Amino acid sequence: MRFATLSLERYGRFEDCELSFRQGDPDLHVVYGANEAGKSTSLAAVSDLLFGFPARSPYNFVYDYALLRVGAVLEDEGHSFACRRKKGTAGTLIDAEDRLLDEAMLLAMLRGQTRETFALSFSLDQDGLRAGGRAMVEARNDLGRALFAAGSGLTGVADELARLESEADAIWGQRAAARRSFTQAQRDFEAQTRAVRDQALKPKAWLDAKGAVADAQQMLEEVQRRRDAVLAEVSRLERIRRIAPAVRLRSDHLAALAAHMDTIDIGPQREHAAEAAMAEMEAASRARAAAQNLVNEARAQIDALSPDPSVLAHDAEIDALIASSGAVTKGQQDLARLSEERSASGGLVARLRAEAGALASDPPTRIVSSRLREIALGHAEDLAALRQIEESEQDLAERRVAIERKIADRPQTGNLTAIVTAIDLARTLGADADARCELAQRKADRAAASLDVALARLAPWSGDASALAALPRLARHEIEDVRSVLSEAETDLQRARDAASRAREEAEALSLEMEQLSSGAAVADEEITAVRSERDAFWRPLRAHMRQGMALPSPDEAVDAYETAVARADERGDARYAAADESSRLTVMGQRRTRLLLAADQADTRAQAASDRRESVLTGWARKLAEAGYPALEPNRFLGWMSERETAEAAHREAIDAHDDASAIVARRNELRAGLVAALADESVPKGEDLLPLLAFATRIRQAGEAAAEQHRLDEAALAQIGQDAEGLQRRRKRVDESMTTRMEAWRVLLVEADIDLDIASAPAALDVLDELRAAIAAQRDLQTRIDGIARDAHEHDESVAALTASLGIAASGGGVTLLEGMRARLSAARSTASVLEALEESIAGRSAEMAAEDARHAAAWASLTTLLEETGATDLQGLGAAIECSRAARALRHAVSEAEAAIVAAGDGKGLDELVGSLEDVDADGLAVRIQSLSGQLTQLNDEVATAASAHGDARRVFAGLEAQSGSSADAASDAEQARAELAVLAEDFILKRAEAVTLRWAIEQYRERHQDPMLLRASEIFRRLTIGRYAALRIDSDGPNSRLLGLRDDGRTVVDVGAMSEGTTDQLFLALRLAAVEQSIAAGVRLPFLADDLFVNFDDERSEAGFRVLAELARSTQVLFFTHHPHLAAIARSVVGEDLHSECSLA
Repeated sequence: MRFATLSLERYGRFEDCELSFRQGDPDLHVVYGANEAGKSTSLAAVSDLLFGFPARSPYNFVYDYALLRVGAVLEDEGHSFACRRKKGTAGTLIDAEDRLLDEAMLLAMLRGQTRETFALSFSLDQDGLRAGGRAMVEARNDLGRALFAAGSGLTGVADELARLESEADAIWGQRAAARRSFTQAQRDFEAQTRAVRDQALKPKAWLDAKGAVADAQQMLEEVQRRRDAVLAEVSRLERIRRIAPAVRLRSDHLAALAAHMDTIDIGPQREHAAEAAMAEMEAASRARAAAQNLVNEARAQIDALSPDPSVLAHDAEIDALIASSGAVTKGQQDLARLSEERSASGGLVARLRAEAGALASDPPTRIVSSRLREIALGHAEDLAALRQIEESEQDLAERRVAIERKIADRPQTGNLTAIVTAIDLARTLGADADARCELAQRKADRAAASLDVALARLAPWSGDASALAALPRLARHEIEDVRSVLSEAETDLQRARDAASRAREEAEALSLEMEQLSSGAAVADEEITAVRSERDAFWRPLRAHMRQGMALPSPDEAVDAYETAVARADERGDARYAAADESSRLTVMGQRRTRLLLAADQADTRAQAASDRRESVLTGWARKLAEAGYPALEPNRFLGWMSERETAEAAHREAIDAHDDASAIVARRNELRAGLVAALADESVPKGEDLLPLLAFATRIRQAGEAAAEQHRLDEAALAQIGQDAEGLQRRRKRVDESMTTRMEAWRVLLVEADIDLDIASAPAALDVLDELRAAIAAQRDLQTRIDGIARDAHEHDESVAALTASLGIAASGGGVTLLEGMRARLSAARSTASVLEALEESIAGRSAEMAAEDARHAAAWASLTTLLEETGATDLQGLGAAIECSRAARALRHAVSEAEAAIVAAGDGKGLDELVGSLEDVDADGLAVRIQSLSGQLTQLNDEVATAASAHGDARRVFAGLEAQSGSSADAASDAEQARAELAVLAEDFILKRAEAVTLRWAIEQYRERHQDPMLLRASEIFRRLTIGRYAALRIDSDGPNSRLLGLRDDGRTVVDVGAMSEGTTDQLFLALRLAAVEQSIAAGVRLPFLADDLFVNFDDERSEAGFRVLAELARSTQVLFFTHHPHLAAIARSVVGEDLHSECSLA
């Protein structure tokens, strides 16, 4: 759907304002208006048109509610729909003639949208954009929830990732920590290494090696210093080569500028003003010359014209004669017709005299004729009234006889009061009384059956409803508390069992691996500890013998046993040293197995405690249920049982209510039926318990009796009315007889007074003939008068024409008509000449004023140049123009010098302008490249020397480090150091493995989310990239935390930015991208409504505004876009994006 036009007929401050939107691709239109021009009013008008006015509208401050009107021409899929909207509660959609329109077509165009959904999706201002975007980012609406749905199914995988990262962090991290196993092993290794070094390192060798390192370091620093000096010189020469062109250009400009030392700097503003004044003088000169030419032409035309004042002096008389000539001509044309009418009128008078006979010679006066006609007509009316009275009296007599016969034949009816009362009482129960009784009985039966079913579902409990109601009630929070404790115990039990199972499985796997390692050359830490303990056990008695003199049973055997134990300990130590890696892994695995077995035992303890806690709670719960009389059920099942109990209690209450209702209505029906039977007292009444057949029977009896009584009443009233009508006819007959007598007496008196003889019955016809005769005679006289007047008017007109012709000196040739036509032509020519003369005089006056104005304009422009002419020494406009060109050229050279200096500073590595310019003094530009090439060769050689010195320094450091790492005399310390190193290797391998697993799993999660992210998010990412001019590459959903977050991915492909950390403008661009993606999704689903944007780019710079209009133009290829703004620069940007030919702009005046 799109708007072809939007008419604000009477809405807010608008009256008869129409906005037209041309068709085209893109369908983008800018509606521009200054502040307070009515943009918000126009937006509100669209919603009120589509969805009706709200109950209270703020736009009635000019027109009352009843006068508010807004209209439009809507187009949808080739169909056009013109409509208007008025304010009201119903029937508010009307056509151009205020006739009601069916809203079905408009609703079909809206595709199910409401005012709220239209405002949320298709009508956006700055506040609405931010509120809606914030709701989407925080997943507080449907669109926001859809954004974060892609990663919702990865909760378990994310937990596994967190576990891997946690285990890897427990081994190693960026910062050392005592809790990390790698840090512990590293500290052990460093401690053992220091012990070996302290015990075995020779001071002289160590000092020599250290001195060698210092000498190598000094040599390396000296070579580096020389290389840095050459590098600095190369950098200086390169800088000189970069700035040399700009310095030379600056010198050239300064030299050219020296030629303008005497040039006066006029300034751009004064230059433009002077040029404008010179142009003004030239224009004034041209305009004055054109006006002078027009004046000369007008005066030549005046000289060529010849006025006729004598005719103009008699213009009123000529106009009057011309006006009256039409009447004279028409009179001559009517004269023949009037003569014929006069002859016909004479024949009519003769015929009427013959018909009137004797009355024609001496007819009565008009007054007497009128009185005679009145009496004759009244006499005729009296005769007619007597005939009508006789007919009415005969009809009344016949009707009286018929009614009296019908009354005599009708049977008598008894008293119906008792039957009527009983029927009215029975009807109070309703026409469906029997059906309701039957329905109430069935309802009571069903309620009883439902109660039995509900009680049966309470098994294993058994009893009736009363026993159920007697059971005490348990509070729901008590049940929930027990459920919660049991659930926690079950969870703890299962978790502990799972932990114990995993620990034992991993310990068993480690045991198997340790067995495989032990079968090879590896020596376990336990074995080393055992042989050392055996050695120490043989040494302690020997030590006590040598120091304290303790006796030995067999000294030789004790010495042999000690030597054997020492040899075995050394052999095992040497073997472990030789297989340090395997031994270290065996040690680490043994420690880990021990920890796992300990964790498994601890998990078993926790599981047993959870099991005991669960059993204790269940025992207490069962005891509580037994004491209350409830069946033994677990809390979850007991909750269901309690729900069934509430259902059974409700069924019990419903059964009682249904039984009471059925009993009450059946008893009432039986009572009313008994009353009807008693009132009828007829053995033929219908049998059975139903009320309706008996009520119908009684109703028929009642209707028959009431009809008979009503007919008897009507007949009695008719007889009384007939008697009254007969009396009225007698009174009327008497009045008519008296009237006839009075009229006949008056008739005779008039005949005597007029001395005529006339019958009263034929008098009206004779009097009509006399009236026609009088009218014919009057018409004949009137025709003669008109004929005489026409002849008189024609004679007077001819005399006036002859007199005026003589005064104007016109020859009296031809008739009066010919003379009059000549005078008319002469008067017309004289008037035309006078009009032309008057117009030419006015033109001369106007052009003279223009010439004076142009002279003043020329003088004012010259006066404005006087000061500048004096300053520049110019004597004419040509000299002034040359001075202006010199000033402009000098200013351009100064600007060029500034640009050259800016280029020098920009390429000068932060040094000052004077220093940079001075650095080129005494520099051979031709030899600069040769010098740089020579230094580059030296730099290559010095780099090789630095590399050689660095290699020597590294060799010295390795020798020194090797001395520090040499093994001492302590085999135990070296063995421990090797064991710690091997443990570090094992831990490093374990860390690398877990870290690789975590990185791989995170990559897989990201790939899954990339493939399964919402299409709307993909489109929003593309729009966001375009709106931010590529500063952001895409949008991402972070689902790793407790709440999903929307992040922006920067253009480097690595940095992510949270929405809260974005600038205000970038946030607006993000929200706009989300809303436009949602609109495109709606359009793809078939909802193609206009998109209304109210100054959405207020926080955008021009570049991002242009990008925004490009996105809107793309959207406008699939639906109409109306962009409301009060910023003229935004309208200009829209024009540049769309193109001048396709740009559409409306103005709110």
